[in-house]
Amino acid sequence: MILNLLIISLFWSVGLLLNLWDISRNVPTFDILTSELLQERVIVGAACGLIGGLSVGWGLKKVVPSLSGIRVFIIALMWAIALAIGVQLSAYINEYDIAFNQFNLASFTLGSIRQLINFTIAGLIGGCFMGVVVKKIQSEISVLKLILISGCWGISFILAAGIIFIIPWSGGSGILRSFLAGLTIALLGAGIMFVQVKSLASEEIST
Repeated sequence: MILNLLIISLFWSVGLLLNLWDISRNVPTFDILTSELLQERVIVGAACGLIGGLSVGWGLKKVVPSLSGIRVFIIALMWAIALAIGVQLSAYINEYDIAFNQFNLASFTLGSIRQLINFTIAGLIGGCFMGVVVKKIQSEISVLKLILISGCWGISFILAAGIIFIIPWSGGSGILRSFLAGLTIALLGAGIMFVQVKSLASEEIST
């Protein structure tokens, strides 16, 4: 399972690095989203989700061999949609939030707030969907475990956004930021999900 998580982290790192590269191309105009730029951001966000989601589906198939190839593709497509929706909804934030400004946090910009909202929405949507997928695979799973799986996916994306866009970094550290964010998503999101799925499989065997 460790190798699976490492591969998932690498796939998400590539997707997140693509996302970060697209943002860097538009600095310093990133805080002002035109319709053309928003369309580009949605496409790149979807590509990021597709790359990362494909690895999640592949990793889940390694844990649950009966998972069909179609479901693997659906998982990848779902993450693409989740990231695209996150980008679209976060675009409606057009000015600094007072809750952030009152603390005078220099690390927060309009762009970073947008990304934090983007990843939060994507993580929550994706986490809920992964809960549905696990429920389809193992119908006897408890509600608490489904909440745990969905919640960990959501938290992993919030932390990933913090690592990439909120924590102050020196220049030229995009690869490191993307890798750490991808690793966070793999360990906390996919890792917790895999552990819960494997524990249920073990219980079935023992009974």
